[in-house]
Amino acid sequence: MLYLERRPGRPLFPAVRALWTFDSGPGPSAEPTRIVPDGCVELILHLGAPYAETIGRALASQPRALVTGQITGPLVLVPQGAALVVGVRLAPWAAGPLLGLPMHELADTHAEAASVFGAGARELLEQAAGARSPEGRLAVVERGLQTLLATGHEASNPIAFAVDAIERSEGRVSLDRLTALTGLAPRTLERRFQSAVGVSPRLFASIRRFRGVFDRIERGEAPGGGTAVASGYFDQAHMLRDFRRFAGQPPREFFPALDGLSAALVGHA
Repeated sequence: MLYLERRPGRPLFPAVRALWTFDSGPGPSAEPTRIVPDGCVELILHLGAPYAETIGRALASQPRALVTGQITGPLVLVPQGAALVVGVRLAPWAAGPLLGLPMHELADTHAEAASVFGAGARELLEQAAGARSPEGRLAVVERGLQTLLATGHEASNPIAFAVDAIERSEGRVSLDRLTALTGLAPRTLERRFQSAVGVSPRLFASIRRFRGVFDRIERGEAPGGGTAVASGYFDQAHMLRDFRRFAGQPPREFFPALDGLSAALVGHA
């Protein structure tokens, strides 16, 4: 298994936060992998066998190139062969402007990249598939994105200020503070935030608080009461409710089961 991630240069950064690639190697496990909310929107290119999503009790293969909206609960993926994936992680505030889409319509679902980018999506997929190394794949995708993505993605906009405040505070900023920072009325902030990011400011703050637990576990803390309080929860029971909401299971079940793509993506929290 190989996971490689790097930050792009200008002009893509900071609207594009990271480019990453995942190679499962030969003979991947047939076990499902659980992806949890992280507050970001991704462009996904499957250069190997696409994952299948569980929809109820059915399985549906993902498109070879897709844009994933914000997820608000666990997304269960099932490998269908050797996976080779390139991902583009967009800054939350930039998703709507970059893609030219009302992002709340894409929450908990995905769109085929061709419906967003037209023939450019197929060309990017073909170029990435022709690269001979992980670093080469990321370089090819970075170059292609500079012509594929829309313009008008500067960080100096009210929604970028709101996202930054939520992330810096790990979800512990009030709506009053957000309206003061942005100069927007509460309803206007809510509407513009949902259109650009895909979820409400309150839900985005809850997701960021949840991801704060991963930051602390990455630093070696155990997912107990101290970590819960440090992450902004009232107590451990409060944190457990969010784990069931966003991960579908408590930490004692979630973390030991991390494997493959889910383990790689948890590390970027």
